[in-house]
Amino acid sequence: MNYRYPWRVATFIASWACLLAIAPAGQAVPLLQKAADPPGGAETFAFPGASLRIARPAGFTSAKQFDGWEQEASGASVMLTRIPGPYAEVTKGFDAETLKSRGMTLRAREKVTVDGLPGLLLDVTQTGYGTTYAKWILAFGDATQTFMVMASFPVDRTKALAASLKATVLSAKRAGGTAPAPGAGVPYTLTAGGGLKRTAGPGRALIYTKDGSLPAKAAEDPLFVLAPSIGKALIGDRAQFAEQRLKQTAQIIDLVVTSSAPVRIDGLDGYESVATAKDKTSGTPLAVYQVILFEGEGYVLMQGLVGSARSETYLPAFRAMARSLKRKAP
Repeated sequence: MNYRYPWRVATFIASWACLLAIAPAGQAVPLLQKAADPPGGAETFAFPGASLRIARPAGFTSAKQFDGWEQEASGASVMLTRIPGPYAEVTKGFDAETLKSRGMTLRAREKVTVDGLPGLLLDVTQTGYGTTYAKWILAFGDATQTFMVMASFPVDRTKALAASLKATVLSAKRAGGTAPAPGAGVPYTLTAGGGLKRTAGPGRALIYTKDGSLPAKAAEDPLFVLAPSIGKALIGDRAQFAEQRLKQTAQIIDLVVTSSAPVRIDGLDGYESVATAKDKTSGTPLAVYQVILFEGEGYVLMQGLVGSARSETYLPAFRAMARSLKRKAP
């Protein structure tokens, strides 16, 4: 069966963006540049890391931990990211069933055209850490890349923010120019193992695949992802949090945790877990490796997935990669 990796990445990033966790302190402020004004005179700014430009919503400032805008007083945000995968494949996961598996309720789904490209605009809600959030999720793109814009705000601020943030989301345009090198905004480094090679990934994530390209050719091919969290997290019991995050891994079913133990890497405490699962699309048996390291009010997530038949080769490689993590100097 032909397996399309970008859907897994898209679902992973959507889940990651919507889990309401905060990026660790010390992450670099995103590059923000004044861009040409679109018709109508609205001021826009370019975020080279996401290859997008977008209007600034009133009362919002440039986010410190991701590409986009934030309003600290309300807890609202607008996050931008670029996914190096075809739009048609990425948006296969934008249905009620898949979103529900990620903890989101789909209220409306509309086809749109953005910057001359086909797109989808979703209206969803999600409850996290005692607060229900409304979200506008926009995806648009072509056969080679997909752009995503996600606006999130507490439902009790709907009257004040819903209309303006919808307009902000739909103001997105491609920024053009040269995007930063993969991983340029990530405050960590890794040493690749198992012959894996770094490839261009979405947002502030480090992505490693067998041949350094997307999409992967088969579900059993190895994938390793490092992603800092991006919203404020009430973590509570760390062991329970690590297990729950493992269960939220995109595009897998029938997860069974086989081991979980405390770990300490580069001075950060966390949990290292191993599990078995199946790929949701093909049914291929998988081995799943995860490390979560806690830093301040946030965490860094590392996950490795590979076909079970190759686990003896790649689980040790995933473990070595996770343990090679180093924090960059501020």
